[in-house]
Amino acid sequence: MDRHLFLVVVLFAVFEIHCQAPTAAAGGLELGVTYSFHYNTTVLLSELRPRAAGRDVRDVGYQILAEAQCAVIWQHPADHRQQLLRITVSSPQLLVRSRRAPQPDGFVAHSSRLDDIPPVEVLLLTAEGAAKQLYAPEGRAEEEVGLARGLLGLITVRAEGKYRETDASGECDVTYVSEGAQRLLKTKERCSEAAPIYTAGHPVLDVSVTSERVTRYSLSAGQLETVTSEERHGVTPAVSARDGHGTTVTAVQTLQLSGRSRSAPAVSAVSAQEALLRLTDSAALGWTPRETRLWSRSAPADGARHCDRDAACPELSDLVSRLRSGLTESIVSTLPAATGAVTLVPALRAATETQVLEVLRDKRNADIRLSLLDLCGAAHTLPVHSAVKKALGWPPRSGDDIQPYERYLVALSTGGHPDSPLVKALLSESRQKLPSPELHETVLLTAAALASSLCSQTGGTADQLCTEFAAELLTQVEYDVTSRLLSADLLLRSPRPSDAGLLLSRLEDRSAAEESSYLLQRLRAAAARHEPLRRALGQLLSDSRLANYDILAQGALSAALERELWSAGGAAAGFTSLLEAGRSRALRRSEFTARLEAEGRRLDMLQAAGLSSLVGSPDPDDAADARARLQLGLLGRQLRPRRLFGSQTELMGLLWSGAGSETTSALRGTVLLQDHDQAVPLQNGLTAHLTVLAATSFDLAGRVEVSLWNRAAQAEMNNRAAVVLRALSTVHTPYVRARIESTQALEANMAADTDMQFSDGPKTCARIGHRPLVLREVVRKQERVPGSRHRLRRVRRRSRSSGGATFNLNQRNADTCRAMFG
Repeated sequence: MDRHLFLVVVLFAVFEIHCQAPTAAAGGLELGVTYSFHYNTTVLLSELRPRAAGRDVRDVGYQILAEAQCAVIWQHPADHRQQLLRITVSSPQLLVRSRRAPQPDGFVAHSSRLDDIPPVEVLLLTAEGAAKQLYAPEGRAEEEVGLARGLLGLITVRAEGKYRETDASGECDVTYVSEGAQRLLKTKERCSEAAPIYTAGHPVLDVSVTSERVTRYSLSAGQLETVTSEERHGVTPAVSARDGHGTTVTAVQTLQLSGRSRSAPAVSAVSAQEALLRLTDSAALGWTPRETRLWSRSAPADGARHCDRDAACPELSDLVSRLRSGLTESIVSTLPAATGAVTLVPALRAATETQVLEVLRDKRNADIRLSLLDLCGAAHTLPVHSAVKKALGWPPRSGDDIQPYERYLVALSTGGHPDSPLVKALLSESRQKLPSPELHETVLLTAAALASSLCSQTGGTADQLCTEFAAELLTQVEYDVTSRLLSADLLLRSPRPSDAGLLLSRLEDRSAAEESSYLLQRLRAAAARHEPLRRALGQLLSDSRLANYDILAQGALSAALERELWSAGGAAAGFTSLLEAGRSRALRRSEFTARLEAEGRRLDMLQAAGLSSLVGSPDPDDAADARARLQLGLLGRQLRPRRLFGSQTELMGLLWSGAGSETTSALRGTVLLQDHDQAVPLQNGLTAHLTVLAATSFDLAGRVEVSLWNRAAQAEMNNRAAVVLRALSTVHTPYVRARIESTQALEANMAADTDMQFSDGPKTCARIGHRPLVLREVVRKQERVPGSRHRLRRVRRRSRSSGGATFNLNQRNADTCRAMFG
């Protein structure tokens, strides 16, 4: 009996001690106790590779030192895991990289605006060891609140397990793992706020952003002693992935306990809201809720991010004047043209409609107007689109030159992240009757390309718009059949399961058997490489109303053939061959597409089709004149075919007049290849901005010369292009700025010459080659303190060259060339 009584007393004592003990879920923070810490955070920006060219890779960055206090001023009477903490950050000090530092790449103290910031005080409501709500005094600047927000991920700690937590980094998947009796390891993954604002460009040529976030806690008797955190974010543009080039942003935090005292007056309240009211009444200070996370994707994008916010951003007109030499037509397909694009496109996106309209209407810019229209298309924003329409005059009148309209629309069609209002505007314009059939076709294909990009995104609004557009496109007979099918192709490159039912419903029209056969085979080919579409198609075909003779047995000649020629690992190369017959079963269009595929994504590098409409009788819905056209596709976007001649009489007229002997551009301009923008909230309360922008300026030109006297002909194709890629990472604050910029530039020239002689039997010699290539890379690192003379710059330049080459096509061609030219 005494033994049982002793056990009851012991259990009661343990239970009482447990109820009065500080909660370990909050790191052992006790009510009424003020904890003092030494706080240190470091930001470093460097190249991704640890070494380059045999030398150490030096970084730029800065440190912030401060004193921090954390006091538990309220605790829920029934649940000690709910606490209200008062966090105070005081005496912040800035340290910067300096060559005068005691050790290489060390830090030294530097005066800054940070010295004038008064102590920052915030309130944090926690529950079960996790941050729930942050409060700050009314009128306190977000940059100052960010200093205290950076402590949220350090002073909150939970037991082992997996959670979904929110701190300055945003909402993340968090895992706590024990590393010993008094040590915990926390890793954070899949932070939703760190997702790209937008990413675009080639589906295969993507930007790789890798993130690692690790925090280590050292406890003593269940209370925090030392906390260290390190996160690293690496950016690797696709064109550099093979060589390992890229940039990295590293943020380190350290929190060291320096003392504790029972000096925090506790607030008596039954709820956190009541405690806040009591604090407001006693201090005459209003506490307003603030985002626990640092940055929200719903927040507007920083329009001035293209320039250094320490200085006034240049006006758009001034920036255009400064870059004028790289915007003339004679510079297209050279590095200055591509460089101007990566500089001007961000400025155009930040500009208002009035500013863009002023630049386009400026008479001094008449000679660079076409290049400006290229860049306006690359910006693909609704204000820029409205300005272009007003500057060019929309709709155009009969007799107007359509080249300015087409230059803008071609660049616009390559955009990878159009917003819904812009796509709706293009769809509305595609319904208008235009005096030029060629321009109408370009508008239609541009609308289809932008709708295809929008359809690849998720969301009910996008899906509804895509369905409406596809239904209208495939059912409106006023559109040219070929244009309708080309637009259907664009939709099938990023198919959704709902597209299967829409396309199948179009196959019941027996009067359009060739069109239906083409759609059916394209649908089957798309389903073969797209699992969700294949499942949806299988479910639909289980319905006898769709799986019947009228739909599946078209009895037509049109064909779509896809073959894979090479595959290794996750990449593959192949081709697509398409034959589209008219209603009279005469060949309407043939097409060959060379493609690349990787990780389930596809990029059509080049499309070529045409020169087939002189064969067979025209369909009723064809144009009255027979057309020999060169159909072009660029970077996965279908462009308006170029009409070469309409009859043999017209062809002979071109030969006799010598018009073909003049170099003519089939396609020229400047477009974006890669367009990536990402804001990564750091745990220390700062934000890393990661942007990758790549542009190509190109000119695909050719000439044909025929000598009836010498019975010879020569065809020359000269393809020139320049590519500039800029990857920029910044961590800016009002009191210090750090950035790293990596620029890669390449200029290429490929020629294809074909000579034919008929004086002594027909002979043909084809020669294809390219000039020497030089890849140049410049890495610039910079840190600066606004309001001071401190400015640290580090520059590294590299270059790699490759000799020119002439390709050996086959032995028979080589023998013929030797016979013709020796």
